Formats: sequence, C-alpha cells, structure tokens
Amino acid sequence: MDSAIKATGRIPDAVLSGHVHSYQRFERKLGKQTVPYIVAGAGGYANTSKLMHKIEKTAQGKSLPKNFQTTLADVKLAHFNDVEPGFLRVSVNNGTRKLLIEYFLVPFAGAPSGAAFDSVEVDF
Repeated sequence: MDSAIKATGRIPDAVLSGHVHSYQRFERKLGKQTVPYIVAGAGGYANTSKLMHKIEKTAQGKSLPKNFQTTLADVKLAHFNDVEPGFLRVSVNNGTRKLLIEYFLVPFAGAPSGAAFDSVEVDF
C-alpha cells in the first residue's frame, strides 16, 4: 500500500480487505488524513466462535481497548469483533460525497440487532 501511495502521490479514502476471519478497523494517519483500514472477513467461514480469528490480548489477558495504539506510530486499532460473524455494508452518497462503512453482527445464537456494530464515515 505504501508503495502505491508513494508511486501515485494519492492517499486512499479507505482500504477494505477480508481473509482474516474477524472484524478489525484500524485508523492510520497519513499526512492530514485519517484513513480507515478495514478487515471484514467474518462472514461465511466460522460456524462457532472457536473458529473466529482472535485478536491479541493485553499482558493481563484482557481484550484490547478501542483505539489501541499499535507498534506503528501512525496506526491505531479503532474497533474489532472476534466473537461473532458479520458483514460489511458500504453506502455511497454522491450528494455529500461521503462513504458510510458499517459492520453488522450476525450472532451464532439469537437474532441480529439491526443496528451497526461499528461504522465510519469517509469523505471521497
């Protein structure tokens, strides 16, 4: 990603990826812009929470807090879920030139709440 940014001189509005079987939203400060890096790979793979890819714990064995500072000075782990599967929805509003990126949980037991677990709005 850094090579592409350097080669083009352009900073992405957002970076979306999958594969890792959990939800993770990182925020990276690139110049004056904060770019969400979103991993949404928890849909369709795991049929129990044991199969979800787990996020590292603190030295005390607790879950990492929101906005956890990573070892990279410009990157924070803003939010995550490594317990329940879910899906990502991206809505585009051409009038306001904004993307609304929302993550919804689909629990193994029970019904979805209908409310987004996490969301971020991005100017494009």
